[in-house]
Amino acid sequence: MAKQKEVKTNAMGILDKFKIDYSHQSYQCNAFVDGSQTADLLNLPYELVYKTLVTEGKSKNYFVFVIPIDLSTSYKIKHRQFLPVSGNQLS
Repeated sequence: MAKQKEVKTNAMGILDKFKIDYSHQSYQCNAFVDGSQTADLLNLPYELVYKTLVTEGKSKNYFVFVIPIDLSTSYKIKHRQFLPVSGNQLS
């Protein structure tokens, strides 16, 4: 019998590429509300669950933000609030 290949998200593929350890959880979701609901469904503390935000800047470069689920975000993000990342190393 053929072994089923694990389905991975793009984020999981990047973590694998840089050999960064992580764990993932699966859950039944009929209607997604927010990350806090996800943490509640998985019985995880909020400080261990993050959301990702991908934006395109005026320079046409893409920026990826990893944000704790219990923080709200704004469309006007000040760049000095975040650390620049290059690959898996802080710039």
